[in-house]
Amino acid sequence: MKFNKSLSLLVGLVMITSLASCNRDDTSNPGNNSSTNTTQTTNTTTTTSNGTVHTTIPELDYKGGYIKEPTTIEVWTTMGKDKQPWMEQMVKAFEALEPNVTVKHTPQSGNYDSLKEQITTGASTGNYPNMAYCYPDHVADYFDYKLPVNLKQYADNPEYGWDEFDRSDIYEGYLQEGYNYNGPVKGGLYSVPFAKSSELMYYNTKILGLPLDGYDRPLQASDIENITWDEFFNKLCPALLKYDKDEKAAGRAGLLTSEQTDRHAILGYDSGANFFITLCEQYGIDYTKISEGHTNKGELLWKSEEGYELGEMIYNWCEKGYIVTPESVGQTFTSSLFQEGSILFTISSTAGYSHIATQNVEVGCAMIPQAEVGLGVEKRTISQGPSFVVLDRGNENENLACWLFYKFITEPINNLSWSGNSGYFPIRKCVANSDLYLAIYDPESYPDHSDKGYIGAITFEKTDELANSSFTSPVFDKSSDSRNAVQGVVNQICLGARSSQAGDDVAGFVKGIIDEQYEIAIAG
Repeated sequence: MKFNKSLSLLVGLVMITSLASCNRDDTSNPGNNSSTNTTQTTNTTTTTSNGTVHTTIPELDYKGGYIKEPTTIEVWTTMGKDKQPWMEQMVKAFEALEPNVTVKHTPQSGNYDSLKEQITTGASTGNYPNMAYCYPDHVADYFDYKLPVNLKQYADNPEYGWDEFDRSDIYEGYLQEGYNYNGPVKGGLYSVPFAKSSELMYYNTKILGLPLDGYDRPLQASDIENITWDEFFNKLCPALLKYDKDEKAAGRAGLLTSEQTDRHAILGYDSGANFFITLCEQYGIDYTKISEGHTNKGELLWKSEEGYELGEMIYNWCEKGYIVTPESVGQTFTSSLFQEGSILFTISSTAGYSHIATQNVEVGCAMIPQAEVGLGVEKRTISQGPSFVVLDRGNENENLACWLFYKFITEPINNLSWSGNSGYFPIRKCVANSDLYLAIYDPESYPDHSDKGYIGAITFEKTDELANSSFTSPVFDKSSDSRNAVQGVVNQICLGARSSQAGDDVAGFVKGIIDEQYEIAIAG
């Protein structure tokens, strides 16, 4: 991408800053250095005339020298080769500040789920790392093996924990994910945020400016940015389908240009599970909840009258050609449908924004639709991307070293270099609103609006808005089964709707699918 050169300089800057911080320390007695918390530079904040808040990133002020005896920790991630050099730099810089600690970063092949399987398989034989990438559902599985370390004691430590600045600077939605467990200690901190992503709605900008039935003016980007599901499905979708039909009847290309007409729809949603869970969150429909008084237990609440009604809504949207999931049309991601011209919108992970790009198609992006929009209404988008979990190997020094390493790599300057290189959002407000981060992802730098760099820029331009709307669901032993089940619910509903399988009994068809998937989830 266009900004790669500047980002490579950022990594070098982090190294220099880290080592300079080490040289400033009183190395004669590093364990008694003044706390990071009491000396950390406070970020300055300025507000421009248009209301944009800009922040200055504090200098690295990690004191080091907390670990007094030789300690080795092993860290497992699924980082690709393009991201591993960043971690290598972080390891070197951290080890310079903590000379008694050796960090072994061991990238694992496969995806997040296969990493989880490696850890649970190795739990009984001790073949697992000190620290690993995780999703919340994975941590719930690790509770069965009594592996997750409660990090609250470290986060709250006045010497090397999070101070007031850290707690206000790390986005609340990301921070709360780590407390959203039904672990052995109520209110425990069992994971910490790192590589965060979310979902955005990308669209083909050729729809902008069109005179559509039901709209009193040509469609504007602002109309898409602040749209409800009701308006999207009941007003915009039928208007776009009618326009497409009229254009083709007049001998013109229309909006849906792919020859794969069996795949045509207005919107593709990559994750059926995210679609269902997000709708529950936005509409206030009970999805799951944690059981009181029972470690790692919870309840599945979506088999309800509200859940059935939601399923019927999805069926009707699918049957009318408004929405598809990848599985319902034999694809892996809806970005491929977007590229081939079978859909006009795709709701996809921000981490996969580069797959949206297609030759000669200008791309726009917006927040996903909401149940309600307007002044004072909080938007809700699902949080994605791996966090870190610390797994207990019975050594307190190792557990502390893991916390310190995590704390170091998420210091503001290091979080900037990570988010600027990785394609993931920063977890810190001071980074997201800094002039440097905003300059890295400046849409004005990309005149070609079909370019991957431009799509990345308009994606990360929404960092702050997405982070402030982030939510996660409660985590317990059945939460992964629940997610898999609602994924099945949406996929089966969409498959059935594409062929009008329900006939006149949509309610019965949907209820049968939901009841069946619920029983599968309960059985585990």
